[in-house]
Amino acid sequence: MFQLAGGLVAFMLLCSVIPTAAWFFFRKEADALWPPRRTGTQLVASGQYREGVAPTFSDKGPPKEVLVAAIGSWALGQMFLPGLALGLLGLIVVVGVVSIPGLILAWQLFFLGKPLLRGAPEAAPKARSAATFARVLNALVIAVTTVGMAVSTFGNGGFRSRGATDALLLGGPVLLYALMSLVHARYLDRAADAIDAHNANPEVTTGVRVDAYEAVAAMADSEHVAQTAAGDEAASDRVQRS
Repeated sequence: MFQLAGGLVAFMLLCSVIPTAAWFFFRKEADALWPPRRTGTQLVASGQYREGVAPTFSDKGPPKEVLVAAIGSWALGQMFLPGLALGLLGLIVVVGVVSIPGLILAWQLFFLGKPLLRGAPEAAPKARSAATFARVLNALVIAVTTVGMAVSTFGNGGFRSRGATDALLLGGPVLLYALMSLVHARYLDRAADAIDAHNANPEVTTGVRVDAYEAVAAMADSEHVAQTAAGDEAASDRVQRS
């Protein structure tokens, strides 16, 4: 059991290498391609004579849904190689054909990460297509795996049998991967919407950002104080002349 747990931890660490490296390699370039986006409005100089409403902007760089979709594409896409190895092994026992659609999806996802992060126009339809493919494929995988686990469990003496243990060890990771892929499909759709909006309506990056509020308010306060002082001085001069 401890060896299995250690193996899973090592496998997870290994799987994080490629997404992490791709993230650091492409993130700086992507930040320059995504200007700050308008997020709403902010009341500026509240209570002062120059009080007004100004637009607020996010930081530059891809939005959260695009980041998650890109990292997920690299993380799930890199499963192509181990999936190919398992598929070739399965072909020997005439069951590996089932893994072919999964290999196709993994291949598409791996090369989708960079266009997503860059906000490329062609990435949006590809992301939606991959999301639809992932939903159909993983629904079938979950159904087949669940039936197989049930047969292995109840066909070998119930939940405490060796068949139940084998079903959990083999089917559990498959179900977990399928659920992760379904969540990623949702982010692919959201990333596609963000990319379409980004390319259809480029943001104008002029205006007051959220982090500029304090500076604007302070400037307004100083101008107000200066005008008040000037007014008091003029009034004092008039009193002295009279």
